[in-house]
Parts: sequence; C-alpha cells; structure tokens
Amino acid sequence: MQIYTSGTLTVKDGKIIPESVGREIENLFDTPAVSVLDGAVEFSDALGYLGEDLSSLCALAAQNGLSLSGELEYYGDYEGAYIVEDNKFEDVSRFDYELRHASDDVLFEELRRRGYTIATKKQNHGRSA
Repeated sequence: MQIYTSGTLTVKDGKIIPESVGREIENLFDTPAVSVLDGAVEFSDALGYLGEDLSSLCALAAQNGLSLSGELEYYGDYEGAYIVEDNKFEDVSRFDYELRHASDDVLFEELRRRGYTIATKKQNHGRSA
C-alpha cells in the first residue's frame, strides 16, 4: 500500500515546540519527510499510513501543553485527509474532505436541486454563507 502525506500541523497560541519534544516527534515518525519547526510539524510526502502515529503525536502534544491543529492530505492508493483540531485527530475520505470545504452556497444549491426548501437563519461559525 502506497500512501503519501503532505501538509503542516501548527501549534496554537504561537507556542514553540521544545527541543526535547521535537526529538520525540522525530523519533515517532523516523523519516526525513517529517520536520519539526519552531511552531509546527511539517509533512512532505511522508510514506505510509500515519493514523496511529498521528494519534500518538496528538497525545504527546497534549501531555506537553501544546495544541496542534491543521490538515494533512494523503494520496496514492487511497485519498483523503487527516484533520487535527486541538489535538483531536480524524481521518476523512476525499469526498468528506471536499464536502467540508464546499461553500454554504454550493451546499444549499445542491439541496434545492434535490427538491428541499431551505429556511435558515445564519449563525456565524467562522464561515461565510
């Protein structure tokens, strides 16, 4: 199975990853395709399924008072994304990933096309309609 992962997880609140934690992260992934920067962990075509290692990374970050967030896209034999928000890890399919990034207008238009009547009151959740 060939899967490659690219993207960046950043530390919230401008915190810096301590050197000792950076070494633990590098040992966890054990590949030059994963780099620890001051406030981020960068993945550049990291090979293989990373789900278990990402769960461990999130736990390690939490234990050290760091909050990681970001999206890592993977491709190859399977396509999708690993989504990390406040050290909570989720593995989503390509379809679900694209659906999450669709605009509200596109989603509403598809519902209308399917015959639904939409009556909404906009609540601001950080997205525009």
